Amino acid sequence: MNINSKLITSLGTNDNKISNYNLNALPDTEGTLSNIEDLSKFAITQLDSKNKELELTRQTTFEIPKYNIGVGLAWKIIKPDSKHTWYMYNVGNEGYYSIIALDILNKNRTIILSNISAFNKNARNINQLCLELMKPQY
Repeated sequence: MNINSKLITSLGTNDNKISNYNLNALPDTEGTLSNIEDLSKFAITQLDSKNKELELTRQTTFEIPKYNIGVGLAWKIIKPDSKHTWYMYNVGNEGYYSIIALDILNKNRTIILSNISAFNKNARNINQLCLELMKPQY
């Protein structure tokens, strides 16, 4: 099966359409493909308190108390207020940018997959949108 025929066209730094990477060239870094179904399953697994091994990835390893943020093994840890902790992970390359946010205590999640470059001037808006989408869940 030709996976490239199923990929959404990606947009570069100047909103120009760009061709997808040769996924066989760097299989360990760029060869991983995902979709909303996969990430939803991943999020649900993260929210399940029975998965103690996944809790290890969310333990704080570095903190910046002044800004109410920290870093875990795999997550940015954001404390928007004294009652909530959000775990966020974002990733991007020249053609795609994605973010996932979890609130383990309240079992909430937001996932955004986009076809804009991580270097596009609008990529930061994806993070802001994710934060805004987390807020109404309380």
